[in-house]
Amino acid sequence: MGGDRFGDFPFGWIALIYAAAGIGRLIYFTLDKSPIPGFFKGLPTPAAALLVLAPLVIFAQALESFHWVHFWGYFSAGIMLFTSVIMNFYPIHYIHMGRSMSRHPWFGRANILLLLLFISTPYFGHFCLGYMLLYVLSPLVTRRINPEDAARESRRTSPQSE
Repeated sequence: MGGDRFGDFPFGWIALIYAAAGIGRLIYFTLDKSPIPGFFKGLPTPAAALLVLAPLVIFAQALESFHWVHFWGYFSAGIMLFTSVIMNFYPIHYIHMGRSMSRHPWFGRANILLLLLFISTPYFGHFCLGYMLLYVLSPLVTRRINPEDAARESRRTSPQSE
């Protein structure tokens, strides 16, 4: 009776649900007739991919050391299902990080510095997971930002004449 506890868990179905949700989100994004400038409706697909990959990196490390293997296996599956939902939950609006970083170059530089500090450590997956969870919670703060301000590519407040 001591067999592998992962044997009966439907990881393949969870991955299929995640893939279908990602495809559905990309179709919606392409067909959306009323976009909100500077924001995404629902979690953007690249952010969702990073959110899913972070615990998988930790899971791979856990497989090597046999510490917390079952927890990270199930956690990874749970994150896939959770991400499938919030990717397609359009009332939540996520700020466009590329535009935000172009308006605030120090923010982009700080992110690159943090990434470089963690990339070669055994805590890289943990860093990425924490970072992505902060992004998932970011609409609690960014909902106060005016969409026109969020859509600007630079820090200028008024467009220059051409």
